[in-house]
Amino acid sequence: MTLPAFSHLSRINAKSPVKSAIRDAFIRCVSIGGVAGSLMTLGARIWRPVDMTDQPVVLKQPAEIQPRVIVYAHFDATGQVSDADTSALRCYRDAGYQLIVVTTSSGWPNDKLELADAVIVRPNAGFDFGSWQTAIKILLPIEKRRSLDHLVLVNNSMYGPLWPIADFLARARERANVVSATKSREWRPHFQSFFLSFDPTALTSDSFDAYWAQNFSYMTKWPVIVQGELRWERYFRQSGFSAESLIPLQTRIRRAEFTFFWDDLIRSGLPYVKKSLFKQNYDKIDLKHWKEQLSSIVPSYDVSLIERDAFG
Repeated sequence: MTLPAFSHLSRINAKSPVKSAIRDAFIRCVSIGGVAGSLMTLGARIWRPVDMTDQPVVLKQPAEIQPRVIVYAHFDATGQVSDADTSALRCYRDAGYQLIVVTTSSGWPNDKLELADAVIVRPNAGFDFGSWQTAIKILLPIEKRRSLDHLVLVNNSMYGPLWPIADFLARARERANVVSATKSREWRPHFQSFFLSFDPTALTSDSFDAYWAQNFSYMTKWPVIVQGELRWERYFRQSGFSAESLIPLQTRIRRAEFTFFWDDLIRSGLPYVKKSLFKQNYDKIDLKHWKEQLSSIVPSYDVSLIERDAFG
């Protein structure tokens, strides 16, 4: 499936087209040739580290590290674990992976400790990359990673998995040294970071250690985006690793496809849909019939999980 370039404009809600169209046009223009990404990279070198005195707390320690591990970066402003997130955690464990949760919420409910094999609470700084870095530093140093068959980094910015995830994880294990679920041309071509996979070759490399030696936990938003998400694919390719995305780009647009074409990407095999599409909907996508659309594509997924979390 290849959709016409810029056909995403037809998906903007007719009630608020002007502001959304201007925002969309601006991001597309500054993303040409990755110019914006290059400027952002320069700007990210001038940043003030976050003043963080609190240290991470391990609430639950794994007895031992298993060969296949998922690190789940979690945040909720209320400090709760939503039904949608609970469903995701159970889905990951059902796939046979050891689950490490790192939350930047104020804590983790005691009645939810059974959902994960390990739980770390850390200060709310550095976003997902800071959380993944914390798990790697505390629980997955090089001597532990030598026994790993697969490491996957995910976050709770997405609803899903929308169906059992084992096959998707198996594809990631087999595809390349470093694998993402999707790519984007927004700002500059890059892997999107809600799902990132590493095989044993990448995990035990000096490049992996060097990447995670960055001070993610002390970065503000834009340095994390630039040094983390926008740099990820390019860094590991330049380090000599194979790097691929499981869901190929569907269009030529310079925007995140999983916002404008969320339903098409699910049909193409993406088992996720972006939370901000429903909660903030920055681009004012027409979601009038989202429940019917999603239910028709994935009848087995409980759409009330999204409804309660985003609109409840």
